[in-house]
Amino acid sequence: QVYDRQCLEDKRDLVDILFTACMNPKAGSFMVNPRLQRRFTVITTFTPTASMISGIYSSILEKHLAGFVPPIQKLLDPIVQATIDTLVQGILNTPCFLPSASKFHYQF
Repeated sequence: QVYDRQCLEDKRDLVDILFTACMNPKAGSFMVNPRLQRRFTVITTFTPTASMISGIYSSILEKHLAGFVPPIQKLLDPIVQATIDTLVQGILNTPCFLPSASKFHYQF
């Protein structure tokens, strides 16, 4: 429910509306009006560490590769390591992928 600020007696019901938004953690205003924020579920994310990526990806990929022949199953560790290398060396430490006001989406 929202109220019209010009005529506070008029109450409006919002039905079947989905809002999605994100904020740049490095620049801009870090304050969100509580009246706006109450309409959202606030979720924060962080850059995972190599051990986190290894733990998550290894368990998922191990289950996925279980149905394949053993030579394919042996690719589990190299695939996980390639993912870690791509994130750490290829994205996080490359100047063209550093987050900025115009490139903040690289964090997601």
